[in-house]
Amino acid sequence: MHLKRNQANPTATTQPINQRHRIVGDTTVARLSAPDEQTPAVAERPKSRFHSSVIYEAAVADYRNRTGETPLHIAVQSDDADGVVAQLRKGADVNLALPDGTTPLMKAAARGNTRIIQLLLQSDRIAPDAIDANGCNAVHVAAVANRSAALHLLIGATTIDLNARARNNQTALHLAARSGSHDTYRMLLNTPGVRG
Repeated sequence: MHLKRNQANPTATTQPINQRHRIVGDTTVARLSAPDEQTPAVAERPKSRFHSSVIYEAAVADYRNRTGETPLHIAVQSDDADGVVAQLRKGADVNLALPDGTTPLMKAAARGNTRIIQLLLQSDRIAPDAIDANGCNAVHVAAVANRSAALHLLIGATTIDLNARARNNQTALHLAARSGSHDTYRMLLNTPGVRG
């Protein structure tokens, strides 16, 4: 495996040479050849000169990087449906949350990626009603982000309590109205059983 060295920080590996890669925030996700030449790997861009690592997907599906992300979280954040499928096949925990309680389903809802939401909901281990540190579930997240297609999918495909209250005592309807998310507000307002 050949990696280009960062000129400002010669100890940090930043980009693979001649490999497909994607930058996600301050993380570079790349498919590299592992030592056995058959196992794909994920490389992280170092967040500091003291943090440099290569994470092999095959080693541990639920490996966490410094920020608590697993390969599944990174695939969801990258809108990489193939990466999500690969992680699910490896047995990745679909409910494993970040330190703030955000699950992969919440990330997909925030991004509005209905294909990834469908993939995650197909898992028999999914807990769609999981809440984050603010008491929000995936419906709250989709409503605030004004992701109407994601919200529609979550409403139709899960048994999430649409009237569940976050820690601030507000429902998804309240949060959508408060954040100016007009599309999801109207959708929730017209959904049977949602109370205002």
